[in-house]
Amino acid sequence: MTPIHPISEKVCKAFYGKPVCVILKNGAQFIGTLSRWEKGKLILNDEPAVKLQSKTKKSRAGKGRTGSKASKAAGVRTAAVPAPLPQVPPFGGSRMEFIPSRIAWLLALI
Repeated sequence: MTPIHPISEKVCKAFYGKPVCVILKNGAQFIGTLSRWEKGKLILNDEPAVKLQSKTKKSRAGKGRTGSKASKAAGVRTAAVPAPLPQVPPFGGSRMEFIPSRIAWLLALI
């Protein structure tokens, strides 16, 4: 086990997708997959946040292009699409949210 300290967004990013153990100050223990840091909370067992960026290619109509190449280049939209992930249930169960100030220990199980 590797302690994750300090418990912050910057430090936790290196452990996204890894199994972790969360030990709260009241002694409760939770095991799950570290998903992300969102709105000041630590999220386990959730889908990672994916941002898709799309770009539009502009046409160069009237600049000597003719035929099928000109029609293909006009208004083509492309999007970055992530590769599909296998549909495996998350390690540790359903989504959990933790307020960092209530966490005594955060341990990476690697």
